[in-house]
Amino acid sequence: MEQLIATLKSKSIRQTVKKRSVVLYQGEIPRYVYIVLKGVIKSYSLTTSGEEQVIKLYAKNSIFTVPWLFGKSNHSLYYYEAQTDCVLACIDKATFLETLENDSELQREMLDYFATVYTGSMVHITALEQARAREKVLTILYYLCLTNGTEFKPGKYKVELHLTHSIIASLCGITRETTALELSKLKKDSVVRYTARYYLIDKQAIEKLLGEDNFANLQLNNS
Repeated sequence: MEQLIATLKSKSIRQTVKKRSVVLYQGEIPRYVYIVLKGVIKSYSLTTSGEEQVIKLYAKNSIFTVPWLFGKSNHSLYYYEAQTDCVLACIDKATFLETLENDSELQREMLDYFATVYTGSMVHITALEQARAREKVLTILYYLCLTNGTEFKPGKYKVELHLTHSIIASLCGITRETTALELSKLKKDSVVRYTARYYLIDKQAIEKLLGEDNFANLQLNNS
């Protein structure tokens, strides 16, 4: 992934985006493929009642507008908004595809990136399928460890995504109030600690609580 990002960065223009600024609107035709160099981008849709439904968080080295890049959609499927101040690398479609076309190593790295994103999506779906709110929140925290966590002690991860209770609730598919209650319980049980800037998560404790070891060896963080 490092070679792919470095090569694409060299052919990009930089864009600085302030927190809460919209990079793309749902239905808008993109001009570029974007790589997150710094900060966090949030993709979301709006329900019929106007509520925000978070789809995914894009941290460092994440790529978005991929369906448009490969001709699966002629417009943006979601809103893309800066969750924090961000720096993006913007590459036009032709340059991106030409860069991949004649370099088998870059193609391999791109395929690895897609496999990583796909696997992470399966873990996210697993969280949504849980019957109880506690298991939903636990599985989303586990998902965040795998996709965006940095291990700072054996089995313990730091996730720096500026996560609010509302964002976690949206990722889980439950209410903010229920999410806040479950996180408070997990905090008392020393499974998670959090501030406005980061979450500290005990991945091993989550595995024990869920009775889940199928994902224990997954390594999904691309940063």
